[in-house]
Amino acid sequence: MKLSVIFGVFHMSIGIVMKGTNMYFRKMWLEMFTEVVAGFFILFFLFGWMDVLIIAKWFATPDINDCETLKPVGVPPNQQMVCIGEWKNRQIEGIITIMVGTVFGFGSYDKDADPPLSPIIGGSMTQQYSTNQSFVYLAIVLILVMLCTKPCIVKFSSSHQDHEENQIEFQAINQNDDSDRNRPSINADASASRDISTVEMVQQREN
Repeated sequence: MKLSVIFGVFHMSIGIVMKGTNMYFRKMWLEMFTEVVAGFFILFFLFGWMDVLIIAKWFATPDINDCETLKPVGVPPNQQMVCIGEWKNRQIEGIITIMVGTVFGFGSYDKDADPPLSPIIGGSMTQQYSTNQSFVYLAIVLILVMLCTKPCIVKFSSSHQDHEENQIEFQAINQNDDSDRNRPSINADASASRDISTVEMVQQREN
């Protein structure tokens, strides 16, 4: 399961990189920023960080079969002794538990756990969960950037373009009105010149 998560994130990263090359080739810089760059960071902050925790846990997991010493677990009368390897293993939370606690628990964890929990990354559990929460908040901000930036820019540019088109159309209508107003005077001058020519022709014939 852990390997499937790692390979899944790797494949999604390749898809984002391929989309980025297409945006670069087509010179689509707005999509390059809002979809490719933001999408890559969203993928890392949510699932990439999960892969980092998985790999870090592989190196932090102790040897469960180590029984050089015994450690008490629980409180009397239910207290029991376990091997030191098992005791250390119980200190490390599961990856799913960490992710669920980060998103739905707002960074809360069992502070009274026995044995006390040990962080996979960072100096303390509080630091580890603070880092997780920071990545979640950044991912939310980038999701809003991805969803809202391009539509807002397109809306603003289209409204500005519509305003310019309306101005051009208004000017064209005014020009047509001016030309229509000038047409009667031109027609009147033409008819008057024709009448004068007719009168002159009649006078010549009478003479």
